[in-house]
Amino acid sequence: CLTFSVVAGCIFVVGGILEAYYATGAWANNCDEVGGDGVVHNGCRAIIEWGFASAFCFILAVLYFISAFFAHNNKYFD
Repeated sequence: CLTFSVVAGCIFVVGGILEAYYATGAWANNCDEVGGDGVVHNGCRAIIEWGFASAFCFILAVLYFISAFFAHNNKYFD
């Protein structure tokens, strides 16, 4: 359970970073092609749905790291 939680947490952190990168529209050559629906940042619109997806990835990462902490502590009580 400990290894799974740590690996899952790391995967969610990487996923959150990727989602945050794509949410900014920085990947597009021309920001007008993005067609985002949110706040304009550095001439590109943020894509709100991907921003929420990024936030949820980071929240899940924190929850998995908390789970790993409790799994590590529980190992010593057995």
